[in-house]
Amino acid sequence: MLKTILKIFLWLLLFGFLGFTVWFTTQELDRVSCQEVSVRIIEGSPRFLQEEDILELIKKTDRSIFGKKLNQINTEVLEEKLRTVENIRNVEVFRVISGKSLQFKGKLVFDVEQRNPVVRIKTNEFDYYLDKEGIKIPISDKFTVKVPVFSGTVTSEYATKELLPFAGFIYSDPFWKAQIEQVFVKENNELLVIPRVGDHLIEFGTPENFQEKLRNLKAVYQQGFSKTGWDKYTIISLKYKNQVVCTKS
Repeated sequence: MLKTILKIFLWLLLFGFLGFTVWFTTQELDRVSCQEVSVRIIEGSPRFLQEEDILELIKKTDRSIFGKKLNQINTEVLEEKLRTVENIRNVEVFRVISGKSLQFKGKLVFDVEQRNPVVRIKTNEFDYYLDKEGIKIPISDKFTVKVPVFSGTVTSEYATKELLPFAGFIYSDPFWKAQIEQVFVKENNELLVIPRVGDHLIEFGTPENFQEKLRNLKAVYQQGFSKTGWDKYTIISLKYKNQVVCTKS
């Protein structure tokens, strides 16, 4: 019986503490003003924008947040505005109260996830990245991402609809990400793949059935080239269905 009463008392004490914490936080949000802003870039995100760049964007978005009461700051509006920036995929804003001895100060914390490129499109007219969702990311002079480069005759529509699935597959596969360095797009939309390892070129044909073509090519690499060596052929053609045609040096 005594144990039961003690458990009930402890639960009541816990709920009372939680209730007081919620009440106290609500009161402080009404009283405490924003004196500081900090930015946390999500681990694994590219660094197209540094913390100081994002702080400048925040100031341009709403300078009035500094000195404003925390409960008067619309964090959802801040999030929506920052998500319109090309490099930013997602933003979450948190109100934080810190301090001691009843001397509290308010702070906004911005958790920022930047867009992750899977391919670079580089032609005479354009130079930009695409992420897996097909969103364009501007080239940065501060940060370079190691992704396959597609050059040649590439329109924006063709890059998004036809090349992006192929490029995304390359990026997500460790073997092909390490092997395929550049892809040249001809005027007839056929691809010429330039590998990192070996002196050969790969006549890929169109991007159609790219998974099957890469599967066949990988088999040649693993089963054929392991015996003959990587320098025996200059051209490998995947243009014909279920065929890998190798031309000797």
